[in-house]
Amino acid sequence: MPLREDTAFNSKEIPRSWGTTSNGICCALRLPQKDVKKENGIPLELYFKNVGEERILLTRPYDLRAEPWIWTLTLVGPEGPVAYGGDSVIYALSLKELKPGEVVRYIGIVRSPVWELSEPGRYTLKVKYKSTGPIPGDNRPIWRGTIRSNEAEVLVK
Repeated sequence: MPLREDTAFNSKEIPRSWGTTSNGICCALRLPQKDVKKENGIPLELYFKNVGEERILLTRPYDLRAEPWIWTLTLVGPEGPVAYGGDSVIYALSLKELKPGEVVRYIGIVRSPVWELSEPGRYTLKVKYKSTGPIPGDNRPIWRGTIRSNEAEVLVK
């Protein structure tokens, strides 16, 4: 499920419910639709906000899977946890600068067969972002920590 940065959003779309905060960054997950058809997948919006007083560099998300990523999507369906079933490709990650107070949004769609959505019912989604910060000798303000988004629920028909 590739994610892409979306710059065409306004302040009314920014979620009111955020997950945890660590070292000046917080994360929110928003599902723009409360019910979806399984063949269409689950559209999602992932927000990050710099709540600190200094500029911060975040690793841009490309995909949400457990390996080898620092971005992980947890998806629980009516039958329990839903496993990721995609490929194991490593991508080059780039950095996104966030100034104090700035918000960035990434959008994507969770789809079968990469995520098994064949069972109708309620699905709960949550994202975790973990970064160890810059490598030794790199003095850029690359964010370090672990944050989790709020949980979001959707009905798959």
